[in-house]
Amino acid sequence: AETLAAARSLAHRAANGWDPDADQADAVRFASRAELFACLARDLLQGRMRWFWRAWRGAFEQRPGRAIVQTLAAEARLWPDVVAHLAARGQARTLWSRLSADDAGQLLTALAQATGWTLGPGVALHAEAASMAVAVPAQASGSLTAVPGWIRDLARNMARNMAQAAEADDAPLRLAIVTWRWTQAPQQLAQADAGAQVAGLARALRQLARDEHIQATPGQGKAATESPPGADFAPSVAPCSSSRVSICPSQPPPPAGAGLEAAIGPPRPSPSPPLGRSGVETRPTAAETRFITSQGGWFYLLNALARLPRLTDPPPASAEQAAGWIWLYQLGTALGGQADPNLARFLAHAAGLADPADLHGQLPGAWLEPGLHLTRARFGQAVCQPGLFPRPARVRASASHVEVHFRLADADLAVRRAGLDVDPGWLPWLGRVVRFHYGETNGHLLRPDQTGSHGF
Repeated sequence: AETLAAARSLAHRAANGWDPDADQADAVRFASRAELFACLARDLLQGRMRWFWRAWRGAFEQRPGRAIVQTLAAEARLWPDVVAHLAARGQARTLWSRLSADDAGQLLTALAQATGWTLGPGVALHAEAASMAVAVPAQASGSLTAVPGWIRDLARNMARNMAQAAEADDAPLRLAIVTWRWTQAPQQLAQADAGAQVAGLARALRQLARDEHIQATPGQGKAATESPPGADFAPSVAPCSSSRVSICPSQPPPPAGAGLEAAIGPPRPSPSPPLGRSGVETRPTAAETRFITSQGGWFYLLNALARLPRLTDPPPASAEQAAGWIWLYQLGTALGGQADPNLARFLAHAAGLADPADLHGQLPGAWLEPGLHLTRARFGQAVCQPGLFPRPARVRASASHVEVHFRLADADLAVRRAGLDVDPGWLPWLGRVVRFHYGETNGHLLRPDQTGSHGF
């Protein structure tokens, strides 16, 4: 009890690890493992060893790019979150400029092992993929126009620095494309030929950048003026031998009698974002979103989707939305669910749609009818009961994880026996690790008598 009280006291007065004065604090906190590793990456880039990085002391003796790859090797699925946190603090350009081709290649290998995606182009691209690399600029310019500016800048920078190396390793550009697609349309990365698709797009971008370079600087050996690559777009506890400790997650204990919102607290360390018109916190691409919904049972259907054989063969690569969220909406609607405004807004935002109304306009794929039949056959009454969907939940979603917190009182034996509330874990076609929690969030017990907004 005394140890627990001491830990709570430390957490309550802990400094934010991003703050400049964290060096003088007795304890530091981070809101998530992603933020911890993002802050570590920032300090590695700046060569700033601080007391709470003792467990990674050896990393500060290496080149920043290599150190970041090695520290993230065991946490590869956090990569898009780490990049997003660095971008929010103006450090993404520095990150991409410090990653060598070897660093990017190692990170791509770690990402492939962690996700199961085929991210490497293989020993040699087959003829179709090689021809696609040449054909993309002329026949599929729409694919290139969809590429964000920071990736174009990276390709231009490679063309400027490697103008004479047409076959130079383009691993940094391929890593950038994977990072972008992960947050936009992860089902594309789940395809068997994802590596060839990424390599083809990388080659097309490099060729386009070389052409622009030649046109902008005819007869000269220097590139046109471009911004640095990697424009800013949109996380274990270290052992210690002193009184200082590093704590994750970061939330201090709530005041006595506080409700759910006080227990969970606002997103940290970033200031609270503006609320959307239906109450969902909106942030730039790949940043964290938190919201409360009265229809948390919708997320159980991710387990149903994960068992449908159709989803092992994702839609064509031309799909620009994160289709997994659209599939969830279509299956839930077919089963009689009605998403509340918060949930509908989240699903639309996560799918890359401008408005929740756009969810209705997505044509269901051929998988829906047989998928609905298989779902009913596999899970029976558990997915047919009217009480499946109305279930208050607090959702915390980022580019790599979705954490759904339910009250312990809302545990359902029928749902449990059917296996709908087991942790879905890593879903390649969604590009997320999904976990369900009952009774706790950030270490604080959620009691049935707690009151709050949206049904809690």
